[in-house]
Amino acid sequence: PPPPPPPASAAAPEPVAAVAAAALDAAPLPAPEPPDYRLSETGALTLLFERWGLALPGQAAADPCGFATAANLRCHAGRGTWQQLGRYDRPAVLRLRGNPDQPGYALLVGLGPQGALLGTGAGERWVTLPELQSQWDGEFQLLWRTAPGGYALLGASAPPALVRWLRATLGQVPGVKLAGLDSPEFDAELQAAVADFQRAQGLVVDGILGRETLIQLDNVTGRPGTPRLRTPD
Repeated sequence: PPPPPPPASAAAPEPVAAVAAAALDAAPLPAPEPPDYRLSETGALTLLFERWGLALPGQAAADPCGFATAANLRCHAGRGTWQQLGRYDRPAVLRLRGNPDQPGYALLVGLGPQGALLGTGAGERWVTLPELQSQWDGEFQLLWRTAPGGYALLGASAPPALVRWLRATLGQVPGVKLAGLDSPEFDAELQAAVADFQRAQGLVVDGILGRETLIQLDNVTGRPGTPRLRTPD
């Protein structure tokens, strides 16, 4: 005789494929791999200093800006745009979105209309601006070079040697005319020349050289030893 039918309360076994699909749906998805240009803060700063020809010692990692000052450099941190970073034209550490307790960083070493060149421990790679923009929170940090002797601000009280350096440097700027390139005086003529330079560069016009003016003066004159952002080939 045929076997008796199963009790009405007994559930039919689920197909193997359905069981496997349900298990996959319930399994947590693996965390996405971080991009290969994502660095620790210390790693990004180490690469940044290398661009300036400096090795950041391990003991200086806690105070990299103090180490920079000893090398006649200064740190500048802020929030900005691609346009602003292109205007500074300096390698910069970018803070990336992520875990607030352990943010990631990237080193910007080149910039173009559509992409950014990022430095990594294994080399460099181009990333599209939309991709990077989706991760960058707008914060950056860069290094800039002071005037000789570590002076970050030059005005009427500048020592004679610095005034001569300023006159000689401004004398390299197209269109700037100074009668006495070797004069040690920070006189009205020199102040006017500084103001004209600031006006031409779209800076605040005050006749005094601070961070923004010194950066642009280096850019215009091509001061040796200053790393610049690369552009696409």
